[in-house]
Amino acid sequence: MADEQSYIGGTLSVAKGAKPASENKAGYEGLTWVEVGKVVSLGAVGDTHENITVTTLKGRTLNITGAADGGSSEMTLVADGDDTGQDDLVEINGSNT
Repeated sequence: MADEQSYIGGTLSVAKGAKPASENKAGYEGLTWVEVGKVVSLGAVGDTHENITVTTLKGRTLNITGAADGGSSEMTLVADGDDTGQDDLVEINGSNT
């Protein structure tokens, strides 16, 4: 059976156009976050790794963890033109910020 997780009560927030002063908890706590409303689902997050297969001269096949890829993550929202968080997501979409 797959390992299932539930995130009932979870939220999604965005800090549009801002970068943390430092890459730690305090840096991110210093940003102004806006909650995104009417989130239905969030896709998987996290890195996947390329598998590199190498066969040695002695005939041993080795599988080595290669480069990490952050990829993309899909989300489903109920569109709400009055939701500031959704507006912020639309504005920064594709900007890698």
